[in-house]
Amino acid sequence: MKYCSIGALAVACILCGCQSTTDSPKTYTGKDGISYHEEKDIQGVWMADGFNFTAYDTVLVAEPASNAESRSDEERKVLETAKRSLRQELVNALQDTHVFQKVVSSTNDVPANARLLVLQNSIYHHEKGGGGARYFAGLYGGGQPVIKVNGTMMGGGQPLFRYDITRSGESGGSRLGGAFMSDENIQTEDIKDLARDLAAFVDRTAKGLPAK
Repeated sequence: MKYCSIGALAVACILCGCQSTTDSPKTYTGKDGISYHEEKDIQGVWMADGFNFTAYDTVLVAEPASNAESRSDEERKVLETAKRSLRQELVNALQDTHVFQKVVSSTNDVPANARLLVLQNSIYHHEKGGGGARYFAGLYGGGQPVIKVNGTMMGGGQPLFRYDITRSGESGGSRLGGAFMSDENIQTEDIKDLARDLAAFVDRTAKGLPAK
């Protein structure tokens, strides 16, 4: 019995060690040379030492940029819709956290003497998807729109928070019935999901809750 107990303890220690390794966040170096770590529902996050969202009362969400390649007029149209949607959904989601007093999309709406963060986004990869491919393989990701976004929050001219997020047919509806949904509608739902997940991270971090 003594040997069995020792053996069981050893196995438990090994399993705990494996679990600890598995649960540790993955880190990687992005194309910009920044070291990112994975967060719950966010592919990459970086924060400046000592930065806290609660030190700021206003966020200005700038018009998104894009260097994503568009292969057709239709794809350019979907990309332009995505840019407009991304800006508005980020404003809505960040405002809903109540971490900041104001979240705006125009410099005219920034209060005087605001403690200001400027949120800049770039869509660096974009695919509009296709209903035909979704009909045959949408459940497995085939034909789903793809959007990849780099974002940076600037304060006092310095980058304080960066993220890298990818979304591609996240909703159950896009997987099960995506063949009967437009590319724009699926991507709009993806962008809403992206914005909610980013806002959840901001809210959790502002409250001092641990990473997930």
